[in-house]
Amino acid sequence: MEGRWKYVVLGALAAGFLAAAGGLAFLYSGIYPIAANEPHTKVVDWVLTTLQEHSVSSRAGDVSAPDLTERELLADGLALYNRHCAVCHGAPGVERAIMGRGLNPDPPRLATEIRDWSNAELFWIVANGLKMAGMPAFQPGLSDREVWATVAFMRALPGISPEEYRRASVGGDARILALLEERMRGATPRGAADGDPTEGRRLVEAYGCGSCHIIPGVANSKGHVGPPLTKLGLRHYIAGAVLNNPENLARWLHSPEAVEPGTAMPSVGATREEAVHMAAYLLTLGADESLVGPRGILPARWLPH
Repeated sequence: MEGRWKYVVLGALAAGFLAAAGGLAFLYSGIYPIAANEPHTKVVDWVLTTLQEHSVSSRAGDVSAPDLTERELLADGLALYNRHCAVCHGAPGVERAIMGRGLNPDPPRLATEIRDWSNAELFWIVANGLKMAGMPAFQPGLSDREVWATVAFMRALPGISPEEYRRASVGGDARILALLEERMRGATPRGAADGDPTEGRRLVEAYGCGSCHIIPGVANSKGHVGPPLTKLGLRHYIAGAVLNNPENLARWLHSPEAVEPGTAMPSVGATREEAVHMAAYLLTLGADESLVGPRGILPARWLPH
């Protein structure tokens, strides 16, 4: 028995030595592509992403977020975002600069991916930056208040249209800032509170949407002309054109051409009121998977629009 354990230990030591030697050989071989314009392998990407998420979460636990709905804070955040963030992350209607498009990993588009982080985690990331992600640390260059202002505006991004962003950025339009403050305080998008998902499901079926799409809960919805709507509530964009929120989806259902000229999506003849009900139902699809985001954060479509 004792002899058997001796061989087990020797085998483990040999395996460890070979693994270490193989690792060193790999490091010195230069085989792994290090160029920023080549993506990481899936394994490396998973390791870095998992490490990043858990590291940030563990360090942001003691951060206490202030009220982020103040108009002055949003106004300062807009200026700071334009100065420091838009170059890499873009903005509604604004493409990233060349530097932002050349980073690896690709900087997230915050207007659609903000749901992945809590306010405390966003503060920690902006203040401290992220290794192996090209994200710089903005402290001590920015004060705590300036970092929170940046976070406040980032949190408002999902509900800002390109035109609103342009007007607020170019002219400092006070009306837009007031609108953002109202939205951040929980104002309900026009028509969203009036939508009845049960009535919406009936209307989706009555208008024959299932002839083009697969739609859960709708009879005879076996169409393959358009994409399946099984998880529409999880999508960031509608037709790749506008953010997926109740108002935009109701507009899309009522008049597709007005949202995306030249679209193959036909107008089914639904009234504006009917479109609000239909949007209310379609946004429930996949909602059971996103009532709480991947790390306990409300998903973008539940944030103020």
